[in-house]
Amino acid sequence: MIMSDHQDWTDEEFCNVYESTWEISTDDVHYGWLANGERELKLLSGEKFSGANVLDIGCGMAQNLIALAKGGANGYGLDISKCMIRRAESLVSEHGLEHSINLRVGDMRDARNFEYSHGFDLVLSVYSMEYLSSVRELRHLLYVVHKKLVPGGAFVFCFSHPSQASRYPELMNRSIPIGVGKYRTFNYSFKDVTEGLYKAGFTIERIIEQGTKSPSKLDYKDSLSYPYHFREGKNPCRGDFDELSNGAPHTVIYKARRYHDPFHGLPRRSALGTRYREVWGYKRSVKKVSKVRLAGLYFDALHFAPMDNVKGLMDVLSFSVTTFDVSSDVGDIAVNIQDMEERSIDGNSVLGLVQRKLLGLGLEPIYRESIVSAEEDEFERRVYLSDIFVLGDLVRDVYSTARVGLLIFVNGHEPIKGELPVDQVLASPGDNISLTYVALDENNSGENLNSWQLELGLN
Repeated sequence: MIMSDHQDWTDEEFCNVYESTWEISTDDVHYGWLANGERELKLLSGEKFSGANVLDIGCGMAQNLIALAKGGANGYGLDISKCMIRRAESLVSEHGLEHSINLRVGDMRDARNFEYSHGFDLVLSVYSMEYLSSVRELRHLLYVVHKKLVPGGAFVFCFSHPSQASRYPELMNRSIPIGVGKYRTFNYSFKDVTEGLYKAGFTIERIIEQGTKSPSKLDYKDSLSYPYHFREGKNPCRGDFDELSNGAPHTVIYKARRYHDPFHGLPRRSALGTRYREVWGYKRSVKKVSKVRLAGLYFDALHFAPMDNVKGLMDVLSFSVTTFDVSSDVGDIAVNIQDMEERSIDGNSVLGLVQRKLLGLGLEPIYRESIVSAEEDEFERRVYLSDIFVLGDLVRDVYSTARVGLLIFVNGHEPIKGELPVDQVLASPGDNISLTYVALDENNSGENLNSWQLELGLN
């Protein structure tokens, strides 16, 4: 409805048309075309930017990073378009901010493009996440962003309002693709976005809907009230878009935050004397910690208070990921599936890294494959770590009256509450990974049932 339906950001000619059509302020943070910016919305009010690290996903020509760098922030921009990054580098240079803003070409789908040596205080994304191709890709990106934010860090992003989809009345809470071909966009429902944020670990602070009345009739002077506006004589909005724009907002903005809890996540072994351990978001009272020797190795066996339906747990592998652990030279590695042929997994995925660590300790992992429902009527095969040879039976002897299963936690949680398979999650330096046997009350039939079914091979 605006410009071209074929939005190929890797095409130089398309980028030229875009740049010659739109003017974007470098003094105010924008949240989409012909919409109010930060000065009006105050989404970032209270955030401290002096010395803060800010990442812009799909940064375009880096106008938002420049605006924030003027306030003292360190900017990091990621965009899939080489031509847009070239323009961004030129604009950054014009403002003398080369030492404050770092830019790179990369796809937001690849978590390796987020591997910086520090966390971010703020992550922005303006009209870029709708170029993801599925709800699953959205969930994965939300999970990756959550990992890269410092505790208390904020994530502000926007894309087309779901009501802009012509089939919205009949679909309501379903996310759907818009357009055809490689560069189609995805229109996300409120349900899928809010659910994805919650499962990734975010708290949602604000949701803002923005619209512009009769945009095709705006003149240049009127458009200047928006930080993202068209150039003089270049209004790209067609008249047939006015009716849709007048009837519903065209942009939805979300502000979410990584919850800051000083007691959040997996405590170090030396901290077990604090008498609790967090599992699946709840602090479990530790009744007893005992040292056990299994298969020639020593482990701490935690036993929880009787009121906990999780009876206890034992970390059999716990480590922090270093830059030496993840390397572009690793590539895919093969794992043996029980009673089936080999499967390949990414050696830099969480599961791939766990596999490498286990073999280094002389432990033999046991893998199985599960067929699970994906989106709509699709199904996919998942490789999961079912057990560890010999060691698993010995752990079950320790928790003889409980149901015991093996789970992988990343930074204290299952990725997206167990919905994201760990062979598809890339490990990042600084991640804390734990391979944990969890003992569950035999009578438990509720908490994390889906996750347990997957990991224990019950589905």
